[in-house]
Amino acid sequence: MPYELAGRTFFVDADAVAAVRAEGHYTYLYTRSEKLFCVWTITEAEKRLAARNFIRCHRSFLVNPAHVSSFERLKDSGLCHFDSVAHLNKVPISRSHIQSLRSALGL
Repeated sequence: MPYELAGRTFFVDADAVAAVRAEGHYTYLYTRSEKLFCVWTITEAEKRLAARNFIRCHRSFLVNPAHVSSFERLKDSGLCHFDSVAHLNKVPISRSHIQSLRSALGL
């Protein structure tokens, strides 16, 4: 996955990415130790990462189920917790995406 830093484009393996967060027309990639700026939109990231098992869980987030430490069910939504991701503790799960995420987590 591409990310930009100091005017250069670098690449990170999608398996190392725990989550993708939309911010305007761009996204941020969260790895265990870094928050990286990516020029992809959330829609483009969702299309390109579908084969890598990333799940859309909210209008602003995609998650990699392999990095989810725990799942918390709320009334009609939920939260994915990430214990080993430095800049991201939890991600919201919207009502419309909760079932697909639970399936991806084997629940």
